[in-house]
Amino acid sequence: MRATETLIIGAGFGGIGMAVKLKQHNLGSFCIWEKQPAPGGTWHDNHYPGCACDIPSHLYSFSFYPKADWSRRYAPQAEIEAYLHDCVRHFGIGQHIEYQREVKSAVWRHDVQRWRVEDTQGEVMLARFLISATGQLNIPVMPKIHGIEHFSGPIFHSARWDANYDLRDKNIAVIGTGASAIQFIPAVAALARHTTVYQRSAPYVLPKNDRPYSDAEKKRFARYPRLLRLSRLLTWLGAEWRFFGFRHFKPGMKLIRLRWRHYLQREVGQTALRSQLTPDYALGCKRILLANNYYAAMCRSNLTLNTHGIAAINADGVTDQQGRFFAADVLLLGTGFHTTRFLFPIHIEGRDGRVLSDVWQHGAEAYLGTCVHGFPNFFMLYGPNTNLGHNSIVYMLECQIGYIAQAMAYARRYALAALEVKAEVQAAYNQKLQRNLRKTVWNSGCSSIYVLENGKNVTNWQGFTFSFRWLTRRFKAQEYLHNGSAMPLARNALITGAASGIGRATAEALYAQGWHVGLADKNIDALTALSANWDGQRVHCYALDVCDAAAVKSVIDDFAAKNHGYLRLLLNCAGIMQIVHSEDMDPTAHQRTFDVNVNGTFYACHAAFPYLKQTPQAQIINMSSAATQYGVPWQSSYSASKFAVKGLTEALNLEWATFGIHVGDILPPVIDTPMVQSQAMVSPIMQRLAGSSKLPADAVVKTILRQIQSPRVHRPVGLKFSIVCVLRDWTPEWLTRLVFRYILMR
Repeated sequence: MRATETLIIGAGFGGIGMAVKLKQHNLGSFCIWEKQPAPGGTWHDNHYPGCACDIPSHLYSFSFYPKADWSRRYAPQAEIEAYLHDCVRHFGIGQHIEYQREVKSAVWRHDVQRWRVEDTQGEVMLARFLISATGQLNIPVMPKIHGIEHFSGPIFHSARWDANYDLRDKNIAVIGTGASAIQFIPAVAALARHTTVYQRSAPYVLPKNDRPYSDAEKKRFARYPRLLRLSRLLTWLGAEWRFFGFRHFKPGMKLIRLRWRHYLQREVGQTALRSQLTPDYALGCKRILLANNYYAAMCRSNLTLNTHGIAAINADGVTDQQGRFFAADVLLLGTGFHTTRFLFPIHIEGRDGRVLSDVWQHGAEAYLGTCVHGFPNFFMLYGPNTNLGHNSIVYMLECQIGYIAQAMAYARRYALAALEVKAEVQAAYNQKLQRNLRKTVWNSGCSSIYVLENGKNVTNWQGFTFSFRWLTRRFKAQEYLHNGSAMPLARNALITGAASGIGRATAEALYAQGWHVGLADKNIDALTALSANWDGQRVHCYALDVCDAAAVKSVIDDFAAKNHGYLRLLLNCAGIMQIVHSEDMDPTAHQRTFDVNVNGTFYACHAAFPYLKQTPQAQIINMSSAATQYGVPWQSSYSASKFAVKGLTEALNLEWATFGIHVGDILPPVIDTPMVQSQAMVSPIMQRLAGSSKLPADAVVKTILRQIQSPRVHRPVGLKFSIVCVLRDWTPEWLTRLVFRYILMR
């Protein structure tokens, strides 16, 4: 028995893309089990004549690995398969893939918090994370027709094509007219003595805006990557607008139907045949197909379209429902895939013995098409309700890949044994999804691969692709369980400079909201008086000089230990100010300003880091100043120190983001605090910016509370100063200096 951090099932677009992300983000060891002898997924399985993509090539490829030299606007199968092989080589994924490993079962072992995955050969792998990238187009539908087992000739599905069989001068029976069939029918009809196509339901077929790319175009795309990205963007936007037709289908689909009817009338002259090729359901209810040669092939003299249904098959051919017999040497099946039987036939058993096929007996569902309650550390790519009728599946896969990587990084960062989506989160998501799907053309009443007999649409996404990207942009820990119980999110904060002013006011506000608070200040008596009537289990007071790095570490270690090793928020409010003419500044006082304001802030951040990185949604809020907008006269030391705090904040924000720690700062103007009140003089420029009166400390507290959970880095206090900050960002340096000088000299 072997073990790995992550086991991926399948080496198609999803599996390869996921492997690249795991490798790029150093998310531990991983292995891919692929049942075929080569990568490519559906593009390895499907190699029938005419096989090609119906999404433009620039969009049907990874955004992180664009290809400038696609031969055509819609790439053929061989080129897409070659692209995936190239991805494997380029990113060094090949060494992680084990071929001809068909997964038989996956069982969650609660005792070791691992998935036990077994293949059909008896090989077993233990994995912390299990990711299914099997897709929806991997299990062919084999029709159940009376007597088909007695047919004497070869029978093969489009996904199991026998390229060695010579179709020339044969009587060919084609069963089905789906997406694959309309691509291979023109090719086989050109070779056959006679082709009979058995159609149960006519598809809507629109012309395919396909053409080869010229050598000059390929060179331009290669030379100017932005041009290639622009082509991808415009293609995505052009596809995205079509969803208006699927959701509010009457106006939009009417225009598309007119286009289809014109195309049909132009290509098919025979009225009777045209009638046979006309669908009897709303446009879009089933998959809309693209082809430039299908209707022309249906008009061939050596092709018969049979719409009466098949009664039976014997050794020599097919009998239809009207009793007519058609000789056949070979049966070609274009009958599609089991798109609604996700992960079939793999036995997936999750927590407490739950079997996925039983959980899904009334239709598959998942949260974001990715996670299922009761199945910890299990993720899916191209899972339930992630299929599209208007845009690129690769786009959806990249959204899921990014989301899964965030979830795995979160679990690894906080040493969590397992992640499992909450039942209520999954239920609410799917209720809304199904409610929206009922408004689409896919649920308009036809029998399709999208909707089950009970009316549940388990296949398609209900909106625009950008809405799916928005939902998957960020992993939300509060939506998940840890070992079957709600994940603890610490609500504790350590505040330096908590004895007075902004620190004191913030401590009072957080305590009132139920936070556990650690109060640190040189004035321990003031802290004791502040917390005299507070719950001793929720408040801890520390005498602290932030200039002493060892003392800072000792305080933070103690507070974190009292909170089980977690620290949700570090609020650095300790600071000093001296308003004085620079020539009169005592160098010792200047050094003390930097020791408290800059070094003290750094010492606290440094000591808190080990606890912050293991705490969900951890955050540091530093106290900067309005003085960072432009150096303030008579506050040169203070201004310089706050510029340093602002720079420290920006650096840590970038550096510690990989650990899930958000670092930001508050930029208050003149605040009515004991520190300001104690000054012998007030800086005229800051007084004028603040207005006729100083802001109260409570105004800063409100800003701090908004900053908690906010992605902003710098947050100014007050409307007037916020406007100043915006103008400062857009004002040339010389003009800023002129304005501040004017304010100063008024």
